[in-house]
Amino acid sequence: MKRVFLVLIVVFGIFAYAVAQAGVLVNMEVISVLTSGVKTFTAASIKDDTKQGHYAKRAFCTVYGGQLNFTYDGVTTPTTGATGVGHYLQNGDSIAFDRYSDIRDFQAIAATATVTLTCSYEF
Repeated sequence: MKRVFLVLIVVFGIFAYAVAQAGVLVNMEVISVLTSGVKTFTAASIKDDTKQGHYAKRAFCTVYGGQLNFTYDGVTTPTTGATGVGHYLQNGDSIAFDRYSDIRDFQAIAATATVTLTCSYEF
């Protein structure tokens, strides 16, 4: 009986550790990206204020309603237009980031019209 109990404790511990490492979806936001200015992720959405020092580890975003240009190097500012500066995403395209620095440095601008960017963040 003691062995069964010990095995259950070990299995539960491994499971709890795996869940903690996997990340938990905490925040989601919808961003209107315009041609008139660069947008970034909302600071409050990529930081978990309930736990000091916890920042988003992953971001997953999908583009709706148009095209946009984005950068995530923290230096280059994207520009508008189909041939503007930055990586080009079209309606229905998705992008994922796996580092906080990339999430923090993300900038986007609509290529031709207002675009909706729906993003989920994991901590």
